[in-house]
Amino acid sequence: MPFVHDLPLVHGRFPTTTDIVSLSDLPVWQPNSYRRILILAPHPDDETLAAGGVIAAAQSLPQPPQIRVIVATNGDGSRSTAVTQKRSPFSTETFRQMAVQRQQESLNALAELGVPAADVAFWGFPDGGLEPIWQRHWRSAAPYRSPTTGWEAAQQAVNSPVLPYTAVGLLQTLQDTLHRFQPDVIIMPHPLDAHPDHRALAHFTAWAAAQNRGNLDGFAPDLLAYPMWLQGTPWPKSVRLDRADERLPARFAVHEDTWVRHPLRQSLRGQKVAALNRYQTQIPTLGRLLHSSGQATQEIFHRRHNVTVPRFSASLPLPPDGRWKSLPFTMGWQRARLAYHTRPIMFTFAADRYNLWLGVQLPDQPPAGHTYSFVIRTANGRSLTERQLPAHTITMRTPYGTMGLARFPLTGGTGQALSLALKISLGDHLPLAQSAWLHLTIPGETT
Repeated sequence: MPFVHDLPLVHGRFPTTTDIVSLSDLPVWQPNSYRRILILAPHPDDETLAAGGVIAAAQSLPQPPQIRVIVATNGDGSRSTAVTQKRSPFSTETFRQMAVQRQQESLNALAELGVPAADVAFWGFPDGGLEPIWQRHWRSAAPYRSPTTGWEAAQQAVNSPVLPYTAVGLLQTLQDTLHRFQPDVIIMPHPLDAHPDHRALAHFTAWAAAQNRGNLDGFAPDLLAYPMWLQGTPWPKSVRLDRADERLPARFAVHEDTWVRHPLRQSLRGQKVAALNRYQTQIPTLGRLLHSSGQATQEIFHRRHNVTVPRFSASLPLPPDGRWKSLPFTMGWQRARLAYHTRPIMFTFAADRYNLWLGVQLPDQPPAGHTYSFVIRTANGRSLTERQLPAHTITMRTPYGTMGLARFPLTGGTGQALSLALKISLGDHLPLAQSAWLHLTIPGETT
């Protein structure tokens, strides 16, 4: 079973009792030192909601940086927007027209911020389809079909090639963009956002950046991730940057990355409000979010880093060992809340000359019938590969519980990048949960 089946998943239910980031205490970040800024938006309006102030500030500099904006989907999947526009929510023509309208709204908004249409690309991937593409629709033989436009390829792409709705197509155009533009910084969605399109685009971006770094293309851009949606169910909840006391949920505290804020002076807020007012189709459904973003005195970003795995030329120390890379387990999705002794505590990684070693720490022996498998994705040029490796024999006792290990063979002594998640199943055919995706960089062989 190479991909997760469609299941009634518990998306968006994250811990909310332990809030960890007070926005007013974050260090200040400015775009002054960058020459090329790439902004990635899942939908038309996300580019302005998340980084409209950054764009306006960068354009006001004595020597403005080059700015490119990529909008991954055309926002053509909202039936509620169709209803508010007094159009049929069941006609493919409605959503194809909506795509054109929303593209124009983004162009109008970005023009308010000083970005010309030639520097904006719409990839034309399906609204609501990025996560299914990331999960299951990898190759051209099985493209995703949009339930609203009926298309299986980006027929309404602008300043971008018409590509099939597959992971290969999306990763290809993203890698080509990074190679041609070579940005100093990428402003991207957060991989722990509650919206599936935001999460998926974040995964594609982190993976493409890791591939470029692993291929030694000569640049390693900063990755700044913006949170947009804090909760998906039972009702959507967005971040409220207009509130001085706003705090982010505990899940955003994972890893050792740094949060920063970009303060917005009055003139920048005025430009951002003028841009946000261009999204007229979104006011009936997202009016509160648009108003909140316009009133905010700051924009916030999470400085992301792909995980670098330590590589040993001599004998590999056994885990748990402080020289292995350890990360807390973060839930991606689950069918139901896992029992304490079933839920992993942390991951641990290390590499030797020939293999990547993957460990998962559990608080106790799991119940009979539960299996733990690492899902590993690699890319070689345009070829994508997925493998599942069972965490064999979870019996290694540690001071913290039990440990399961898996071994992934490496190709020669060169550097390598891959994406990884842990899947928990009942038996071999019923997935129960899966971790959030991690993006690992394995350095070249040490001497």
